[in-house]
Amino acid sequence: MSNEIGLDKIISIINLFENDYGHHQSVLLGKPVDSDLNPIPWYTYPAIEYLKQFDFSDKNIFEYGSGNSSIFWASLAKSVTSVEKDASWFEVISKSKSSNLNIILKEQKSEYVNFIESGNILYDLIVIDGAYRYDSAEVAIKYLSNDGLIILDDSERYPELCSALRNNNLIQVDFFGLTPIVYYTKTTSLFLQKTFSLKPLSGKSPHFGIGSLRREYDRYDNIKI
Repeated sequence: MSNEIGLDKIISIINLFENDYGHHQSVLLGKPVDSDLNPIPWYTYPAIEYLKQFDFSDKNIFEYGSGNSSIFWASLAKSVTSVEKDASWFEVISKSKSSNLNIILKEQKSEYVNFIESGNILYDLIVIDGAYRYDSAEVAIKYLSNDGLIILDDSERYPELCSALRNNNLIQVDFFGLTPIVYYTKTTSLFLQKTFSLKPLSGKSPHFGIGSLRREYDRYDNIKI
């Protein structure tokens, strides 16, 4: 029996990644999008798949750093507040604002880091994916809801920051893998409160991911073991 992988299998894997996940489109456009050209975060694909299964419709989100992730989260959440320090990028991304997305330009470090305080609320999700990540995390932890989570992207570059977040009694879950736009892997880490709680959109968790054998599951779903 040969252990070689047939050409048809190789083509199938390439098609899954480049077309079903939308990686090819993201490369052509130079920005993170899915196969339908919808904006998605520049996180690892496994992290995006995990997050997409939950209901964020009544959640308030805060982002350090804006981009396609801001538009993505605004399509899912009650409200999204993003703070940005780059004026030219702010002008670009502000053109895509929706009614529940508030993008604020703060070019000074102290104003950028501490802007999360201005809402005077606790956020269900805080994304740390911009400038001054260590300082931002130190402030952000004070404004995380009791059942919320923090997302730290490119976390492999910030081991000391990961350690600091764990030391704040958060549970670290790492999602390694490929991402939109590029052809290398990175890590997106989630830091969960011990009482973390989000409802699955489908009523089940996990859901069927892109490329899963849904039909095979349906064949045997009613068989009791």
